[in-house]
Amino acid sequence: QGLGHDIVLTNLPLFVEKAETFRGSKFLAGIDTWRRMVATDDYGGDPAETLKVLNRIKNTGAKFIVFPRKINGVLDSLAKDEPTYDLAIPCPVMSTHLDVSSSAIRAASASL
Repeated sequence: QGLGHDIVLTNLPLFVEKAETFRGSKFLAGIDTWRRMVATDDYGGDPAETLKVLNRIKNTGAKFIVFPRKINGVLDSLAKDEPTYDLAIPCPVMSTHLDVSSSAIRAASASL
């Protein structure tokens, strides 16, 4: 705190729950997490259900800063023609890219 930004760690399992709890927040997500979130798989394969959840998130004012990730050894990022649903802000690929998953961060912090 003090820089005008708060960082919140939460154990809420779904981004829609996080967005509704922390309205107007910016979430950091890797491209793999973003794609899982917008895929219809989690919503019974129903695109209408997917859009309903994404609209709930959008109505909170939340945004997602989507970072590139290495997937199967290849750096992948949000494509220019990939739908963002007015929620995603692509983070450009940087020459100093550091690929760290939230799972690795949780595992490291558990040992502290």
